[in-house]
Amino acid sequence: SSSFSSPFDPRGRSLLPSHPSPNAELQDLVSTRRKYDCPDGLVYVEDHVLPDNVTHPPGRRTPRLFHVTSKSRCMTQSFASNIEKWKRALGSKYSIYIHDDDAVNRFLYQKRWAEFPELKEVMACVTAGAAKADIWRYIMIWEYGGVYSDMDSSPNKFNVDSITDRDDAFFPLEQLGIPAQYWFAASPRHPVSYLSAKHGLQTLAFRDDISANNAAKTTGPGAFKTGFILFQAFAGIETTGYVDAGLYEGAHGRTVRVVGD
Repeated sequence: SSSFSSPFDPRGRSLLPSHPSPNAELQDLVSTRRKYDCPDGLVYVEDHVLPDNVTHPPGRRTPRLFHVTSKSRCMTQSFASNIEKWKRALGSKYSIYIHDDDAVNRFLYQKRWAEFPELKEVMACVTAGAAKADIWRYIMIWEYGGVYSDMDSSPNKFNVDSITDRDDAFFPLEQLGIPAQYWFAASPRHPVSYLSAKHGLQTLAFRDDISANNAAKTTGPGAFKTGFILFQAFAGIETTGYVDAGLYEGAHGRTVRVVGD
């Protein structure tokens, strides 16, 4: 297999990422301990960090990590209150990390991504912040696993036990009938994360006009739906990406649990 192989690339399989202490690495990445001042009217939001033995218990597939991205840790009161809701709902078992713009850039650009050799070149042509946030969420969940959540998503019925130890990936259904991309969870090295990132990067690279920035079509829900379609295609299963709640198998025997009405 080539040096760019990955576990869901049919040319070969690579080992899971080596993260002896995921929480220590993530604290370093997002600068948990380095506080900065906020302008008047904005609230500084801190991470909520638990030990690895709580977030990564033996036998659990999707780690109890919760990732949110925001331009800055200085948030309006409404966004800060929403993060507090998540801390109350999940804080007993989940670490919660706020990835500001600096943390997103560190993660994407300061690492050599063997499986995404095109990443830096393609991202240099990306002018839409939404597209960068899309690619970041796929690769963050692919590397570390856990939950990705948009800033304005609220816990509602979700609690510390909603994702079980057996869940390889956990995708709520969008109203459109496709797996949601604004809130999803997966184990590290899940094929859907990889395939969504690859498809998004490819779409960005082959645009006729780099100012064509409709993130919903290039890197957002469209790319995530394609990632799910390709995931099933590798297992010889045809799908349009419009699905019902249920358990779905795909590349390399990996699974996705889709939840919703």
